[in-house]
This record gives sequence, C-alpha cells and structure tokens, in this order.
Amino acid sequence: MKAKEEKPLFLQYVDMISQGNWRGYIEGLPAAAIASELHTLCHAALFSKSSAEAVKFLEATQAKLVDAKAIPPELCSLLKETRERADAVMSEGGWQKITEKQQEKDLQPVFPAGVFPPVIEEYLDNVAKQEQVRREMVYPAALAALALCTQGKYKVEYPDATRYQQHLCLYIGIVADPSERKSPVFKKVILKPFYKWYNDVKGDYEAEKARYKAERKELLKQLEAAVKGGTCKEKAATAVDDITGLEEQLAEKKPPRNPYCLFDDTTPEALAKKLLESGENGGIFSEEAAFMEILAGRYTDKGKNQSPELVLKAYNAEPVRVNRVSREELVLERPLLSMCLMLQPELYNRIIANQNLQGRGCIARFLFCVPERMAGTRKAINNDIFQLSGGEIYEGILRKFLDMERPEEQAVPVLRFAKELCSESSNLGKYLQWIENTMQTGDVMEKQSAYTGKAGGKLIRIAGLLHLLWGYDQCTPISAETADRAVQICQFFFGEKLKEMQTEENREEKLVQRVTCALVRHTLEKGAAYLPQRDFYMKVKGGELSSMEQFRGILETLEERNVLQTVCTGNKKLVYASPFLYADL
Repeated sequence: MKAKEEKPLFLQYVDMISQGNWRGYIEGLPAAAIASELHTLCHAALFSKSSAEAVKFLEATQAKLVDAKAIPPELCSLLKETRERADAVMSEGGWQKITEKQQEKDLQPVFPAGVFPPVIEEYLDNVAKQEQVRREMVYPAALAALALCTQGKYKVEYPDATRYQQHLCLYIGIVADPSERKSPVFKKVILKPFYKWYNDVKGDYEAEKARYKAERKELLKQLEAAVKGGTCKEKAATAVDDITGLEEQLAEKKPPRNPYCLFDDTTPEALAKKLLESGENGGIFSEEAAFMEILAGRYTDKGKNQSPELVLKAYNAEPVRVNRVSREELVLERPLLSMCLMLQPELYNRIIANQNLQGRGCIARFLFCVPERMAGTRKAINNDIFQLSGGEIYEGILRKFLDMERPEEQAVPVLRFAKELCSESSNLGKYLQWIENTMQTGDVMEKQSAYTGKAGGKLIRIAGLLHLLWGYDQCTPISAETADRAVQICQFFFGEKLKEMQTEENREEKLVQRVTCALVRHTLEKGAAYLPQRDFYMKVKGGELSSMEQFRGILETLEERNVLQTVCTGNKKLVYASPFLYADL
C-alpha cells in the first residue's frame, strides 16, 4: 500500500500555527534555528486560518529572537511587517470563508408557439423538421423576411402620448456552427419566395429601364443639337430656353426603381449606391454575414473600422450622407434597411466585442438568437415526409407586401394600438415597464442599457409585423392578442440576450478560476502567502486575459468572494491568498 505523501514543510508550519501547536516548537529550538526558517514561518503565519494564533505565534517568535545575535536586518523587517499584517487581519475579524459562485442553470429560450397564423406556423415547423433544425433558426428568419417586405410601407406608433412612429425594419442575427444547416433554411424561408417574386417583376423592370435609357438618350441628342444650333443667329433667341427646358427634362427623368433589394458582401459605400438604385429600400440578408466582418474592419488596413452611420440611420429612415473616395457624396433622404445574418459563433463573438459597433449602438439594434445545437442528433437518412403546402400562403403574404409601392413619408399608413393598450395597467404597458425597470441599479440589465433601451421599440415593431401577418391593416387597431404575441417573441429574444450574458459570465468565470488556480500553485510551490500584483499578472496573462485592467477586475471579483486580499504596501500592491482556499488545511 502506498504510503501517505507527507505535506511540504510550509504546510506543516501552517497546520502547526492554525491548530495552536507552535509553543513547543518555539520553546524547543534555539533562536538561530528559528531565524533560519523565519521566511517560511512568516508566510505560514499569514496563511493560518486562525489570525489570533498567528499573532500570538509571531509575538512569541519576536520575543525569542530579541536577544539573538546576527539576525539580518531584512529578517527583522520581514517579521515586523508580517506581524503588522497579522494584526490587521485579526482586527478585521480574521479571514472569512470563501463565497462560492452559485452555478446557474443554462438558459435555453424557445421560440413561442401560436404567435404566427396556424397555416404559416405549420409550414415553418415542417421546414424545421425537414431540415432537422431548431424552430429558433426558422422563425426569426421569417420575421426578418416580413420586415424587409413591409418596411417603408407601414409605420407603427408607440402606445403613449409621445405618438412616436417607427418603421418596421428589424436587424436579426442567427448564430450557429457551419454544420447546423443554415443554408437550406435561408433558401426556403428567404431566398425562394424573394426570387420567385423577383423573376416575375424583373421583365417589367428591364423594359422600363430600356425605355428610360432610350428616352434619356433622345433627350441628350436633342440637347446636343440645341447647343449646336444656338450658334446660329436665327435660333440664338430661343436657344437658352430650349436648352434649359431639355436640361429640366433630363433632371426630372429618373431611372426606374430596381426591385432587387437583397444585398450581402458589400461595403457601406457600395450599399448606399445599391439603396439608391432600389428606391432607398433594401436588406442585408446573408448566410455568412460578410457585411458585418467588413463593418467591423476585418478587411481594411490595420483593422480600421468602417463607419456604421448608414446602418444606424437606415434603421428608421433617417437622412444620411455617404462620403465616397474621389467622388461626390451620396445623399439618401430616407433609407430603410432590414437584416438577417446567419453568423458562425467565432464571428458573432468578434462583432459583439467590437467597441466601435457597440459604442455607436449598432449591436444594440440587433435581435440575436443562438439555436441549440443539432449536429450529432439528426437522422443521417431522413425519410420522414412533411407537408410544405403552407409555403404558398407564406410566399403569397410576402409577395403582397413586395408588390406594394412605397409611399412618400408623410403618406405612409400608421398602425396604432387599441386604446386600452395605451395604458400602464395593460399587459403591454406592464411588460414595457418591466423592461425599463430591469435597467435599475443592481438589476439584471443595469449594464446593458444600450440594448434594453431599444427593446421596447423592437417590441412595438414586432407587434406591427404580426398585425400585418395576421391579415390586418391600418384601419384596424393592433389588438391585445397581437400585442401579447409580440411580448412572447420579445421574451424569447430577451432570454437570448440573458443567455449571451450568461455565456460571457461563464467565459469570465473561466478566467477567474484560472487566476485562482495560479494563486494556489504559487502558494504551494513557493511556500508564499502573498506575491506582488505585477508579478502575479505576469504569471497569468495571455489568451483571453490580455490587460492589467482586466486582471484588476478579476482580482476585485476574487476579493468579493474572500479568495484573496489586495493590500498596498509602500509602492507595491501585494496579493494575499486566503487560507480557506484549501479544505484540508
């Protein structure tokens, strides 16, 4: 049988002092022998669970050494500083037991059932079953598609005295690994209905464009002839009027609106040009989300960020000027944009950590969801048959809104909530107030006000979209039933935000545990109850721990849990380890 491994001398001293068994040791050894072990004894005293015993031990040690000869001054200073530290710990009531972080159950929000019309819901559910993906991948994509088709054609009014009106644009991000079958869902829910409609209207557009070019070409010929003819004495009197009239006709001649409005791998500058061609109306719909990589600066020199100005303003049709290199700027009077981006986790983590996008409020405009992983649980050969007949109705609804002309801003129909919902006591009012209250000091969203401050507006937009999806228009107020459905969807996305926060907390917790383990190793290997903060940082930095500021935040967390204490000593900050780090001491 293997003999029990003996504790290191440092831990034996810790046991001796903690249990009050040190008196025989002090009395039985000559002062010189104690002095030779003084460095280890001092650290052991500071690592004692009993600060009272530590103080008594240090007092007895000092008395034993008072008459000792040839004790180096540095050992005298060490003993003095150790005793002062032990006195301070004792006066504060000694080390408190370590507070363990409560393990939270992983959040798994589920997209609510019954919020879409039954025939549409059956179709979308069968798409999910056929592709063997979560509903959470399918429904947000359908919601984004509806936003694209209706933006600029309706507004929705906030249910209070402000009467603040918003367009129905949505920015949605769906996060999943490459193996999660994002592309088939994207094709069925977004690309298929859009391209069926586009192929039907493309011919008319091409004919209008050809006519526009021909008419413009003819006007240019007439203008050229008028300019040349103006040199003749007989025509000089009317030349100015003729030229002016033709130039006015050219200025009034506008190209037809390009019905193609789905964009992907583009820059903000190129997006502005495409929006102009499509009547200032479009969507960034992508299976790979290359646009966000460009916006985050991945492909620019030295990682320089692209301006998110257009993305910010097009969320609600605000005018924007886009500067272009060596060309005149583009002016968009009321651009509108919706997004549906299917991101891989690595890109998602990178863009939500991008300080430029966060600081400007770009990320706060998004509704993100991370469907539960399906890879490894699917049927390799799926012979189940699912009826997708409801797809025709789904596509018909999108087509109806795509076919609508976008009216002038002042003529856009406004969707309004039923009068009883414009009250704090309604379910809608209570939920909106709850959202607001979560930003209070100490509440769950205190540090997420950028996101939470826009959550109410997103709820109102979703309510407007559902109102239209269920077949109503501006003549019918948004009902309590529709508002409740919108609340359920927003609760899902709010849960996804909490899940994101929980994931970030877990990531931070791993760093906290890594730093704790490093402190444990240092204490055991070096027999030291403390070390300089700077030296500690140099031991643990690297990977996701990349700055002293971040390290200080981890130390604050560990100090709150009584794992360690940081004490200023002269020009240094020392980190003291808690003796309760080790259950067997």
